[in-house]
Amino acid sequence: MTDSTSLCPASGSCSSCDAWLGLSGVRVLEVVEDEGQGRLVVRVDPVLDVVGCPVCGVVVYVRDRAQVRLVDALSFGRPVALVWVKRRYVCLESSCAGGTFVEQDEPVAALRALLTARAVSWAVPQLCRENASISGVARQLGLVWKSVCRAVRAWLGQLAADPGTFRWRGHAGC
Repeated sequence: MTDSTSLCPASGSCSSCDAWLGLSGVRVLEVVEDEGQGRLVVRVDPVLDVVGCPVCGVVVYVRDRAQVRLVDALSFGRPVALVWVKRRYVCLESSCAGGTFVEQDEPVAALRALLTARAVSWAVPQLCRENASISGVARQLGLVWKSVCRAVRAWLGQLAADPGTFRWRGHAGC
């Protein structure tokens, strides 16, 4: 984090920032303020691990990287953008049909999601227990109504598929 606009004085990965973010398997590369929107921008990189091809299991190699910008839950009342530096892998096994694939981490975000899993899990209780509107949640996250509605609907659909999800747990909620 040697950039002069970084909010963290540490150089490189910062364990305090990693703890603040609270996502295992990723490390914070930098935290900067998006001057125009008052949004925190947190750039993260997955902790490097040996990865196998999902088709054949052979160890794959990093081909390139892509930066995916996601909307994260609020932090200290401020909207947050999470820039996830994903690796694109290539399988060099000649007999494998796997080819290339991009890493995915469901605890960070669902495949092709606009919101992080944490943003969706923050939004649903706002709607259920706090009687917030989708428009209000969208406004807080800096999004449009349709984006929040789509993410919440997908998350609730996954919950509804599990028969044990809506059993009484001793508290009020959705």
